[in-house]
Amino acid sequence: MSVARSVQEIDPSRLDWLTVEDTEGHIWKYRRAGAADLAEPVHIEGHLKRGLPFRANLVRDNDGHPFLRQNGQGLPRTMVLEYIEDPSNPLLTNMGLPGKAEYQLVD
Repeated sequence: MSVARSVQEIDPSRLDWLTVEDTEGHIWKYRRAGAADLAEPVHIEGHLKRGLPFRANLVRDNDGHPFLRQNGQGLPRTMVLEYIEDPSNPLLTNMGLPGKAEYQLVD
């Protein structure tokens, strides 16, 4: 089983891409593919607060295991990022990003 360990990097300007390290030390790059259905389960969530960089964390189940995992090698081909925006900062709204975005693994 391959399991995500942490979000390593995220595109600071438009959230177009991000990288995730798995428990074996491999780095996986994901590129934003578009808006995600609001009913889709979330793998990574982030928060933007005025003046601070975008911060992203793995979403975990009740036992503390990351949702971004799969049986077999590698991480899933697609995953969903959800962001929470500081209501006093219109930056993400001005960028035209949805509240949830689907990302696809870069080969």
